Amino acid sequence: MQSGMINKVAITFANVIDLKGFERVAPKQGAVHADKAYCDHNCQRVAKANNLHLCAIKKNKRKGAPISH
Repeated sequence: MQSGMINKVAITFANVIDLKGFERVAPKQGAVHADKAYCDHNCQRVAKANNLHLCAIKKNKRKGAPISH
């Protein structure tokens, strides 16, 4: 993320589970910003193997609470 801009997007079919899609499209380095479905240990294993920083935004459901990273 040299510029802070999104430079690659990957899309999979809806019937592909998140882990299988992530294994297919994960880059070999850098950062991946995804939803909280990618926080499980399997996706973290793939991220570590690919030298990736895995970022997920988790929404705090308390009213008025800030969004945590």
